Amino acid sequence: PIERWANRLFIQNETVFGAASAEPVREFTGKSRFSYQPVHGQPGNRVGVTRLRQEQVSGVTHWTGNCDAEYQHGILTAELFKLLFELVSETADSPSSGRTTYVFRLRRFAAMRTAKLGLEYEPIGPFYIMHGVALEMVRLVATARSRAKLRFDFKARDVELIPASRDYTHERIDQYGQTNFETETIAGPCYEDAAEGLSCKVIGGSTVLATEDGFILTTEDGYEILLDSEETQHEPQVASAFAITVNGEPMLATEISFEGREPKTPARFDRQRKPEVMRPGEPSARGELALYMNGDEVPLLVRGDSEAAIVMTADFGSNRSLTITMPRVKFSSGTPDLVSRGELVYRAPFSVLEPAAADDAQSTVTLVI
Repeated sequence: PIERWANRLFIQNETVFGAASAEPVREFTGKSRFSYQPVHGQPGNRVGVTRLRQEQVSGVTHWTGNCDAEYQHGILTAELFKLLFELVSETADSPSSGRTTYVFRLRRFAAMRTAKLGLEYEPIGPFYIMHGVALEMVRLVATARSRAKLRFDFKARDVELIPASRDYTHERIDQYGQTNFETETIAGPCYEDAAEGLSCKVIGGSTVLATEDGFILTTEDGYEILLDSEETQHEPQVASAFAITVNGEPMLATEISFEGREPKTPARFDRQRKPEVMRPGEPSARGELALYMNGDEVPLLVRGDSEAAIVMTADFGSNRSLTITMPRVKFSSGTPDLVSRGELVYRAPFSVLEPAAADDAQSTVTLVI
């Protein structure tokens, strides 16, 4: 696998799988660790043109990878959740507050969404754009005394390398023996950064200029179009308040992890052996609770193979919050963690169960941003 740190990460939703998109380009601030690798298809045979004999070939069908980043509470997190979960409701508060509430659940009836990822490894490139990205897993790890972590796994139809334009300085000796320094720009096929690359995909053969108001796209006929400006996410931050309840009883917890998963299978390949669709599998969710040994309730739930209800709330100030509600979970095991800052911490993984009846409450993730 290819592993690198991305200085900037951009996400753009797709309206057609793997095709150009006019959706807004949004940026994840801060560094994130990316890992991705190609997936090769089954070997096949072809007739060589020069030697007129059969040769065995196998090309790259798609890409798979993951990203680790610090959780950033804002609009980009909501857009990221839309790629995996089903959006139940989106409610805007009063215009003066500027807050919006998003409620998500495991996908049941909504259509699957895909996006493009733009990765920027250095201030001047190179840049990579991944097309036809489908999320398979999102894991959120919320901790009481440090920044929350976010990880997502994905499959992508294709990866495009975009060299950036660079200024190259070289020496030139003139006819009088004088040394002169000249600077010329060696331009790549398009853009100055990954965000411009994503925006420029809207219309081929055009140029893009970044301004304070957004990206100005100039067509071949000379028309200027103001594209949607990139939306910068909030800086990573520590929750000002962090609370966990199990069966309505508050727990002195140190950490909770929640993982939603929906496997994707590439299907219906074209002549270049690239997938034309990504088919979703059965969604599931699980997690883990880490809490101080201040009671026997969770160990008793583990031993008794009993169900429980968990609610986690993280407050980010200014009435902005993250709430994960799981009405039915079952703890599968539990072990003391003896390597936890000298404190005895109990770690209990759990599985999130389906509602007992169709009209029962479901597990939800609620963002107020």
